[in-house]
Amino acid sequence: MSKKKIIRIEMILLGIHPFLALPIMLKNLAKRDKYQIITFAIFFSILAYFFIPPKVYDLHERYHYYTYYQPHMFSEYNDYYLGTLTVIGRFLGLKKNILGFISAFILYYYLLKMGYETTSRKITTKKLYIIYMFIYALSVPLVFFNGIRFPVGMVLYIYGIYSFYYKNKIKRAYIYMILGALSHFSIFIFIFIFIIFEYFFINIKNAYVWQGFIIMAFILGSSSTVITSIIINLGTIINLLAGHEILSISTYVTGEWGASRYDYLSPIEAAKELLMVFATKILLLLHSLLRKAYSPLYKYTVFFSGIALLVAPFYTLFGRISQVLIILILVLNTTEDFLEKELNKVNIILLVMIFIAAFGIFFEIKEEREIFIMSYLAKPIISGFRILVELVIN
Repeated sequence: MSKKKIIRIEMILLGIHPFLALPIMLKNLAKRDKYQIITFAIFFSILAYFFIPPKVYDLHERYHYYTYYQPHMFSEYNDYYLGTLTVIGRFLGLKKNILGFISAFILYYYLLKMGYETTSRKITTKKLYIIYMFIYALSVPLVFFNGIRFPVGMVLYIYGIYSFYYKNKIKRAYIYMILGALSHFSIFIFIFIFIIFEYFFINIKNAYVWQGFIIMAFILGSSSTVITSIIINLGTIINLLAGHEILSISTYVTGEWGASRYDYLSPIEAAKELLMVFATKILLLLHSLLRKAYSPLYKYTVFFSGIALLVAPFYTLFGRISQVLIILILVLNTTEDFLEKELNKVNIILLVMIFIAAFGIFFEIKEEREIFIMSYLAKPIISGFRILVELVIN
């Protein structure tokens, strides 16, 4: 069967129902064709389009913004991606669901693009290729697109870092990073950290210096009192230099989404989150200490791991930085050594990463099963063709 015919079949099935297309898409994954980056991105985009967010979800707030948008509101949002998408969508008469569709497409397109390009260079066996593409696709939470702004900003930033170190496309890398920051202003902090690394740390070759930095960061990050004072002062300086509140101290450092986050959770939820934090810290320590810092990208991930370990007491800061690191660590550990019989560094690191992903997905499905049922099983028509019809009618 020709490639064009295979693509046509997959697209028709996606048009009918995404779950109907999935078995054939998975079967064709072994062919290692580049077009699958787009078809799988469309698959996740269709699911995002029909996702029904509860009121507590960010996506519900974004839908409200889209529905009741007024021109003066654009300046109130410093995240230009959401504002621009809202203006264009409303001008074209599109439903609010387009926010989730486009954001999910961007997220999974670049995520799977990195997976495809990395495995094309490093992986020869079909079995390992399929396994790695699964890991790339599941390296973010199932409804990560719900945030709209940060997921898009994050993946564009990561692709910028990937382009800078792996593809040596410097100008393009900076463009992606800036686009990421315009999607979510917190990405400017990541860019600032990247520039600090490039100017002051990139040439450090002594492995003991890097190991000492990681251990020190782990120790300091284990003391919330000390690190809170440091982060408050640093955040204040960053906000003053930017002329805008990039880091909300009261929200992300001392408040509900910072060190006080666990006070708002039930004992079971708090225990689950603390276990995830513990496993992620183990992953960062293993990644940083098991090898010598031999490449620029590896050095960068070690440096960024140190930053993550420093801000470990702050729920959202640690979660966002560690999400960036999980994907970059996956890129660095995409090798033929995975699943070899003898225990090696790649196996240890990736097994911890798989545990984090599987544990997170299990609880995500367990806690949100009613939302998934309402979004994907209770509705009569979940299809790409329905999206096209709604676009045309509007």
